[in-house]
Amino acid sequence: MKTLEEIKAESYGVVLTTVDFITLAKSGALIPHDGDGCFHDGEKESNISVWSVKKITFEFLKKYPYVVWYNK
Repeated sequence: MKTLEEIKAESYGVVLTTVDFITLAKSGALIPHDGDGCFHDGEKESNISVWSVKKITFEFLKKYPYVVWYNK
């Protein structure tokens, strides 16, 4: 699995841990109007939008520990 720094170096978006993204989204700091993001499994970015997932489970966090965020 790649580190956060390695993913940041190869991504065009802002890379966050999924936990950090959830915290920012719950606080209203990131909303759908601001942009979109996809989950990242530590090897490659998925095509799963952060706004399409209704419930994040522990298993989901283990599978997708990162989010790549793209501002509008």
